[in-house]
Amino acid sequence: MKSTRHQDLIRLLAASDWLTTDALAAGLNVSKETIRRDLKQLQQQGKIVRHHGRARAIHPDHRDGGEPFGARLKSHYADKADIARHALDWVSEGMTLALDASSTCFHLARQLPDISLTVFTNSLPICHEMAKRERITLICSGGTLERKYRCYVNPALVTQLKALLLIDKSKFQRSSEVKIGHLSQVTQLISDVQLARR
Repeated sequence: MKSTRHQDLIRLLAASDWLTTDALAAGLNVSKETIRRDLKQLQQQGKIVRHHGRARAIHPDHRDGGEPFGARLKSHYADKADIARHALDWVSEGMTLALDASSTCFHLARQLPDISLTVFTNSLPICHEMAKRERITLICSGGTLERKYRCYVNPALVTQLKALLLIDKSKFQRSSEVKIGHLSQVTQLISDVQLARR
């Protein structure tokens, strides 16, 4: 019965852009708690994306299901700013930083001191922020500008970078439609939650 309900959930989500937990519970005639448990399992399996009481199916041929940069910047604002403050402890003069178009990296960019650093980014807001720092060398990835996400997309670009992952607690146990690397490549994780060591 649960597997049938999961299939029905995927079918409903695939037919819509986003559906709320309430709509899914009513559509399948089950409780909101049941739907939340089901959505959590489906998200952990990488089949759906959840965001603030709503969900959508992950379509392999559709990659534009994310939140616009402005919305991501407002979400978990204090947590992301705290993570960025902690990341500053890892930054020292002469380093090269690769900052992607995440809102957490933008918080870090805003807090970076004007010291001798090289910043490599695909983020338009980070480019604007780094342009204010005279001692920071800015390298932009270039490519096609994705206005919704305020970043440049350059599929031909391949980089070999030490992986420092800044991640707020809302991203754990969630799937994303965009993959930028494998977790095994991460050498340092900075978050607003304490993780158990393995």
